[in-house]
Amino acid sequence: MSHELKQAEYEQAIDDLVTTHVIDESNLAAAFNHYSDDELINLIIAGKKFIRLTDGDSGYRSVEIEQIHIDIANDFDFTMRLIELAVNDKEKVSELVDKRVRAIIKCEIAQIKLDWFDLLTGA
Repeated sequence: MSHELKQAEYEQAIDDLVTTHVIDESNLAAAFNHYSDDELINLIIAGKKFIRLTDGDSGYRSVEIEQIHIDIANDFDFTMRLIELAVNDKEKVSELVDKRVRAIIKCEIAQIKLDWFDLLTGA
């Protein structure tokens, strides 16, 4: 295969990645090579991307903003902290939620990099 053909295929793969919302096994390596972790976090938070990977017999591993919001809402201790902050310092509420969302996504991305290491490195 010529270099020009490989380059064209790579460019098409990146174009496909940019236009699709879902990151799965077929484009995971391209996504992690194309986007920095911070860019990917911002795209997930904005709802422009989500990650959905087959996770053996247990179904799927998903990283999507709607599910993260649900998980945070179900966290009683965190909800109580938000209520306290809302009474005392309303501006800190959105800051705390944003930090929590970013931390969750960052942790998920790091775990995916470990769990799908072979796929990402071609091993």
